[in-house]
Amino acid sequence: MKKVLLIILSFGSFASCNKSTSKLEVNVQNISGNYILKDLRMSATGVPEQDAYSTVKECVADDLYELKPDQSFEYIDTGVVCTPSTLRYEDTWKLEGDQISFYGQTGTITKFDGNTMEVTSTTNDAENVYVTKSTYENQE
Repeated sequence: MKKVLLIILSFGSFASCNKSTSKLEVNVQNISGNYILKDLRMSATGVPEQDAYSTVKECVADDLYELKPDQSFEYIDTGVVCTPSTLRYEDTWKLEGDQISFYGQTGTITKFDGNTMEVTSTTNDAENVYVTKSTYENQE
């Protein structure tokens, strides 16, 4: 019994040594990539978070957001083309700490693992606070 327990504990120690606890740094180089919107959630004062991705048109859900290392930005209407179409839109993107701005959205990067980037934006008016969580998946 002691032998079995020792083997289990040894395996557990070995497995935990192999786990990476390092967090991927949020910087221009790591954030740069081609992304597609994969999830959209919204909430407001007194209204719990709800799925808003189901309201995204099919012709928008497959579009590409290209964040280039030189901080230029390109939106590309890929797959199903919207009507009227903006096949390409070029601009810049900005990263200051964990604050990112691109394509009219400014928010805080609340999750980033190299593959998935979640951007949380908060706005308010006199009565309510609105929170939008946009989740993008890197296509590279």
